[in-house]
Amino acid sequence: MISSNNSSQTTLANPYEIDLEKKGSREEDELKLNKVERVLSIPVAGPFGSSSPGALPPTHSLEQALEEQLELEEQDRIRCEKGEADWEVRFVEGDPENPLNWSSSKRWYLCGLSGLLVFNSSFSSSAPSGILPLMSRELALSSEVSVLVISLFVAGYVIGPLFWGPLSEVYGRRNLIVISFVLYVACQVGSALSSNIPSVLIFRLLGGIMASSPLVITGSLLGDIFPSETRGMAIAIFVLAPLSGPALGPICSGFMYDSNVEWTWLFWVLCLFGTFCLILAYFTLPETYAPVLLVRKAERLRKKTGEPWFAPLERKQTGFKARANDVFVRPFAMLVQEPMLAAITLYMSVVYGILYLTFVSYPIIFGEGGHGFTAGPSGLMFLPLFFGSLLASILSVVYYNPKYVKETAAYLPGMAPPELRLSAALVGGPFLVVSVFWLAFTSFPSIHWAVPMMSGLFLGASLVLIFLPLMNFIVDAYLFAAATALAANTVCRSLAGAIFPLFGKQLYAALNPRFAGLALGLVCLVLMPIPLLLIRFGPKLRARSQNAGR
Repeated sequence: MISSNNSSQTTLANPYEIDLEKKGSREEDELKLNKVERVLSIPVAGPFGSSSPGALPPTHSLEQALEEQLELEEQDRIRCEKGEADWEVRFVEGDPENPLNWSSSKRWYLCGLSGLLVFNSSFSSSAPSGILPLMSRELALSSEVSVLVISLFVAGYVIGPLFWGPLSEVYGRRNLIVISFVLYVACQVGSALSSNIPSVLIFRLLGGIMASSPLVITGSLLGDIFPSETRGMAIAIFVLAPLSGPALGPICSGFMYDSNVEWTWLFWVLCLFGTFCLILAYFTLPETYAPVLLVRKAERLRKKTGEPWFAPLERKQTGFKARANDVFVRPFAMLVQEPMLAAITLYMSVVYGILYLTFVSYPIIFGEGGHGFTAGPSGLMFLPLFFGSLLASILSVVYYNPKYVKETAAYLPGMAPPELRLSAALVGGPFLVVSVFWLAFTSFPSIHWAVPMMSGLFLGASLVLIFLPLMNFIVDAYLFAAATALAANTVCRSLAGAIFPLFGKQLYAALNPRFAGLALGLVCLVLMPIPLLLIRFGPKLRARSQNAGR
């Protein structure tokens, strides 16, 4: 809401201002109701660290939240006395400029566009796996160096989020996505025109840094546009993109290898795909970050009226040292301080590493050393992984999300504990162990290829059933520090995705697919109880935590 002392009909910047001097039970009841309504509009951290209104902080009691809101109102009162708040620009109820008030069709379109951008990024990470033998021959590469074409791209996921996340909270979502995709497309052109491996590796690393932008920003974008009651469904659909992209990339490059085309054509295909996504983003992606939208609104009002309108983001000043600490120090300090976050990050890192290890293990198991498939049919072995992820996403939408909503009703008017998020992970953990052991003990050339291939159904399903609840748990448990917690988790997870393929060939050569799979399966078996331990000991750990909501 906007206001001016010079207008004939003055409206205070705080739309919830009330007369605290009113007496009587009816007035007191109305006052309490207004307080509750205000609390329900407190901004909270979105699924990937963004700030979005629509839910009471899940780790706060109603009384605590009311006290915090009253403190905010007292600060508003002081600012009103100074004459500052009269010129502050805010969204009013039902404001069409507020992304949370956009039409459902527009919001779901943006959800689909976000998924496409992330799919583009993750698809590009694994796409070269099918043409690595061709690149190795033409560029005279060893098997270890050729794997860097994949690992360095994923290593870009480690570097990029450290910058894209904080920058998006200053400059907004849209412009950073568009700029990063322009540079991403340029990196694909650079890779296609490269004539030696150092230039290819440099462009792959830079491309991974640029491609990490939608991984970080579009998750926050969903928090900008979806209220809490529908955000879970949007995230369940969104999570499918970064997990299905790596499964489909090898199929494309595998058939390109079998067609005897130049390896550079793969990067031209990635360039065309990236350009298509860039055009869609440029023409159909609006700015969704509310603080930046309010800055633009304040600029329009200053230009139109000449009055000193301002948005909260314009008055927020953070020094370089504080920003550097938030980006480079605080996430890793939090990882050391928080046993819950450390355990979740370790589990998710191993799972993510196993996903990228399949780009090394599948060619060994299904390729010429195993079932004798060429690169194209070998890439098709990844299809069950995609369908497993798809089925698990559907299960999350139609079963686990409604189940969570129903269970949280018992905790009203407060909020449910974050441990309620973990029921899906109790299923995903055993699925992961089953998939790894299944692939290991059916990887004999004498066993029909369809048997080990179908293990991908359980692997794909486990990725979604583990990632989705654990990420939601991080957000709910570390509500006001969710962005920092997720940054630490993303960096470590991406490191695992980059490192696992580097030792994959040596692991499978030294132990053979059976014993290598056995070793990985035992690791997954040891980590499987982590969600159960969080359910059992989570409340005590959160009570002792310096960063958790309670």
